[in-house]
Amino acid sequence: MRELSMVEVEQVSGGAIFDSVPLFTAAVGIGAYSFGSGWATFGVAAALAISPISVAAIAGLSLAGGYVAMQD
Repeated sequence: MRELSMVEVEQVSGGAIFDSVPLFTAAVGIGAYSFGSGWATFGVAAALAISPISVAAIAGLSLAGGYVAMQD
């Protein structure tokens, strides 16, 4: 058995995580700006009622980031 190089590990695990960092960072920024630091105390329904566009943007960026992370 031999050790894998970093390139081979990235190919096996679905890609480099650093490719999707900007998308996840944008999602966190939108959440912090829209809901503030105490937004986690509200339920998902309250977040949707307050700002459905922000929630949709966060979900879209998370999906896009996951898609980018899974590319080889």
